[in-house]
Amino acid sequence: AWWGMVRCCLQELPLLEAELDARPDLAAELAAFQLQQAASGKKVLSLDTKYQVSVLVEGQSMTLTQLAQHISGVLNGSSGAADGAASAVEGQADTAAAAAAGSNSGVAVTALAVRNIIQDVASRKSYGLQDGLLANVDALEDGAQAHHWCWDLRTLTGLPKPVKQAADAARKQRKQVLERLKAVSAYVKLVRSFTKPTKAAEAKLAKAAAKLAKLPGLGDVEAAAGTPAAASAARASPVAMAAMVLAPGLQQASTAKVSCLGGTTHCRVSYGSQCHVPRGCKEVAAASIKQ
Repeated sequence: AWWGMVRCCLQELPLLEAELDARPDLAAELAAFQLQQAASGKKVLSLDTKYQVSVLVEGQSMTLTQLAQHISGVLNGSSGAADGAASAVEGQADTAAAAAAGSNSGVAVTALAVRNIIQDVASRKSYGLQDGLLANVDALEDGAQAHHWCWDLRTLTGLPKPVKQAADAARKQRKQVLERLKAVSAYVKLVRSFTKPTKAAEAKLAKAAAKLAKLPGLGDVEAAAGTPAAASAARASPVAMAAMVLAPGLQQASTAKVSCLGGTTHCRVSYGSQCHVPRGCKEVAAASIKQ
């Protein structure tokens, strides 16, 4: 029975990994805020270079050198000058960022200046199962995807309310996804470590399953998004898209009368296959069992 849950977890792992690569579009939030100010007749917020860099840094994954070149190109109105290694997803905010940045008084912002500002306002953190900060690598320049690097501003104080809300929502989602990813990975490793079914093993597995049941599962994190930007990111996220793809299969699984026993982590398909599944992925497990 435990292996049914393992299959479910193995389906979920790559989705959670992909979700860690989702990036907030704070530049778009800032541009929308400025347009709202202009439409209401208020004075549009004027941004200095340090402020502009802060908005463009939060949530990005590039190395320090790549990010400095990327942001320098955006601020100078020529994002094509940014390093070619910058991802397409992270480059989608360029147009909005340039509009939000406004004029730089005709003075070009060098990549070196941007590099110094980035190190002053943000730190690069690892959100992967493999903690990059504990690896023998340069945390500022390492590009290993397994480390899931992310730039976090040292403080969100001073950001416009909608921009700060979007950043807070993205950070909360990232932490929840990582917590879920660690728990799912730990469960899979635990099951694989046991060679014989013993009471002690069953107790450990039940404890690990209970921990999984308490954590937000597939789609739950996105459903909790509280800002327009977060909701938009949720709709475009790998987990949300995967849920849409799996929807027909889930509907078919529901016709097999999948019911929850006691409202906990146990579910049963009508034809007798029992699966100990965390609340967040029991539907996916049911679909996989049916197949």
